[in-house]
Amino acid sequence: MGRLNAVGYAYKDLCPADKRGIYAVITGAGRECYTAARVSYAEVLGSALNTAGADPLLARVVQALRSSV
Repeated sequence: MGRLNAVGYAYKDLCPADKRGIYAVITGAGRECYTAARVSYAEVLGSALNTAGADPLLARVVQALRSSV
């Protein structure tokens, strides 16, 4: 959380119902960064699953992962 706070992507906020609790709140800049990274993350993950799915020993696991989403 410290690094996200340092670059302005998130901040800590107190839980209004329980002052012992703390929330991590994403900022507008953090949401923009997440949105931009989400596309490349999905592409890299899809590629890795395609590669793993070609292995007969891993094909069932990859199929299960893809069907759980």
